[in-house]
Amino acid sequence: MGESWELSDVPGKETPIRGGIHDGKLLHQILEEHPRDLLGESKPDPRGRFPLLVKFLEAEDRLSVQVHPPDGPLSPNGVGKNEAWAFLETVPGSSVICGLKEDVDLDAFAKDCDGPGIETHLRKVEVQAGDLLPVPSGTVHAILPGVVLCEFQQTNDVTFRIYDWDREGLDGNPRETHREQALEVMAASQRPEISPSFACPHFSLEKFEISDSRTLNPAPRARAVAILGGRGTLAWEGASRGISTGTVFMLPAASKEVHLEAVEGPLTVLIGEAL
Repeated sequence: MGESWELSDVPGKETPIRGGIHDGKLLHQILEEHPRDLLGESKPDPRGRFPLLVKFLEAEDRLSVQVHPPDGPLSPNGVGKNEAWAFLETVPGSSVICGLKEDVDLDAFAKDCDGPGIETHLRKVEVQAGDLLPVPSGTVHAILPGVVLCEFQQTNDVTFRIYDWDREGLDGNPRETHREQALEVMAASQRPEISPSFACPHFSLEKFEISDSRTLNPAPRARAVAILGGRGTLAWEGASRGISTGTVFMLPAASKEVHLEAVEGPLTVLIGEAL
């Protein structure tokens, strides 16, 4: 699996700023020094961290079946993990696990969840490039081979692993699982569907395509922008830079308008606003 954290304020994994007057500083330093300019009306998470995390993942093998806790005492650090997946690349027949089947028996699931029998209870969702799939906290899920996706999530790295396909860790022993915690936090009735947008109490997402150009006007909250496809330019206050698939940039609440322009075809954009 390939995984790249593009925007993070997870303790110990803070993103360094590239370019501009704050070049080289960590995202958390900017939050501490200029909280109002960065966040505006957006709220930091309960630990005082920037509330959005953006990453890219490429799955060559099936990843573990897992679930994330909600905000509150069921999370070890009090912070939950809502997320959403935007698919950049898929292969014919690509699918992911997102939720349990409607007729699942929870006692049977609890009995089977730490072995291959778990597969009989898992709900698969077919996906293709361009899809956006919400994965709220409590949703049992797993990424399967053949997909490349961009993930927007709460700033948290807490995961309860249910089953890891009997893989061994680097020490030759089975990888650690968190069966009891997972069963406690999972929301068995959640079966998210592909949607053009996403919103949770912490952030909202909008995906759109630019065929020529578009201006992103100032907003009262912090935003993160990911380029999911195409090539183009980003221009702001007399400066500009090239952007392409995989580019991620942040728009602080104090930023002025910026302009996006597509080059040689449409530009696919996913923008997340911290609430």
